[in-house]
Amino acid sequence: ALYHAQAITLDGHLDSSDNLTPEVIKGMLVQANSRYFAVFFWFALLGPVGAVLARLLPMLEQWSRPEENEGKSFESGLCLATRRLRNWMEWPVVRLVALGFGISGSFVDFWQTAKNMFLADSRELLTRCGFASVQLKYHLNDDGGMVLNESPQDSEQEKALILDVRDLLRRTIMFGLAVLALLTLYGLLI
Repeated sequence: ALYHAQAITLDGHLDSSDNLTPEVIKGMLVQANSRYFAVFFWFALLGPVGAVLARLLPMLEQWSRPEENEGKSFESGLCLATRRLRNWMEWPVVRLVALGFGISGSFVDFWQTAKNMFLADSRELLTRCGFASVQLKYHLNDDGGMVLNESPQDSEQEKALILDVRDLLRRTIMFGLAVLALLTLYGLLI
């Protein structure tokens, strides 16, 4: 489980299986945005070039990121430039995806979380809105790791939480594709 969780999480390094579930959920939300939602959005706006750019930027940033032992002082200009461009390209997508989470999940909890966070960091907004849409509450521990307020008691509850997030992502993708199809049909009627 730890091996597969490391592939899903953003940084790719987890020291133990403690608090594994919230990190996996966060990784699922952010990677779904990077792999699917951003690609669909930029394909709709810029065509294939936008889709390729949206998919290659996170990969280029990860490739150019310094090793863990080198520290942030050794970040290359390429890494900083790709991170800035990725943040710029993620900004509108994350706001639409967060709204999609609210429509596909618990809108009341989504709204309570998102109403004061419109200008927040994109990944933080995406994570908080995703957790709120499936009605999960968490806090950060002393090390900055995520801890669920109501921790699952066994592996079946952890699996159910992850499946709830997977279902939220599926519903959001279906909603987005339905909106895209309606816009396409509307364009054909004009």
